[in-house]
Amino acid sequence: MLRLLRRDGTLRISLDIDVTIARIHKPILEELNTINAAKGTPTFYTEDTHMTQYDWSGVGESWSTIKPLYDHVWVNRHHEIELLADVSLIYGLCAHYKVELVTQKDDHITSLSTELWLRKHGLGGLNLNILANGEDRVSMGFEIYIDDNPALVAKVKNCEDKVLFLVTRRQNEQEEADGKKIIRVPSVDHASKMLLECVRASPRRRLALGR
Repeated sequence: MLRLLRRDGTLRISLDIDVTIARIHKPILEELNTINAAKGTPTFYTEDTHMTQYDWSGVGESWSTIKPLYDHVWVNRHHEIELLADVSLIYGLCAHYKVELVTQKDDHITSLSTELWLRKHGLGGLNLNILANGEDRVSMGFEIYIDDNPALVAKVKNCEDKVLFLVTRRQNEQEEADGKKIIRVPSVDHASKMLLECVRASPRRRLALGR
């Protein structure tokens, strides 16, 4: 069992946006289908069979090809991106933890679009950390991560007093979860409920994870 002691009464949670709470893949794959149809070589990609963020080889495309579409969707179709979390549970966490939304964006326009999307879904009041691509969120002092990124698994395992709630997505299916430092969950809501249950079960203000 891993125990994290609240140093100042509040543990910091890094809550990832893209793919974790924002269903960005659906419009991106729609854009790909439109482009391929215009080329006369239609390939109909679906979110169910091609749900991957960090390896786009599954749809026959490289990240350099997908990245402009990624930015295009955030700028021009952010109003279509669905929220994959219960807002009331996120604010429930805020009563006991310091929840910060984290995303990586390259420019002001995509960052602004992300902020507009958050406001639309009632999350505009939360702290937002916009990182440059390649910036390491593990070095930012968070104790808890709710994320789909498989690259975080090894990093969190090698850090003392950090926990990753790994939200299951196709790109992280091969990662092993030990139920202590790496806890696999089907959704952000599931992770939120687990963390709230830890608070209710911890009269000494100590968080116990991985039971």
